[in-house]
Amino acid sequence: FNLEEVFLTVAEEILYGLNHFHADHYHLFKMYEESLYHKDTVSVFSAEGISFNGIIRGVSPQGELQVEMEDETVAKYRLKEIKLLN
Repeated sequence: FNLEEVFLTVAEEILYGLNHFHADHYHLFKMYEESLYHKDTVSVFSAEGISFNGIIRGVSPQGELQVEMEDETVAKYRLKEIKLLN
């Protein structure tokens, strides 16, 4: 066996697999984000005992819900830090 040829073939296969994994991951993430309940709709939320209006804009790569506030800033919330009231 030519070790350099084997190495290059293995490296190409690894790169091929990584590229497809990234493409599939991105596609799944976009499908998930597009199917979020009440996305792009004004809703009432509760966080830390305070009720407020906001708009779900998406999910961060870390899994945090991104909510646009009334002052047009975007706040990020982890699981169970925020509750949808309506």
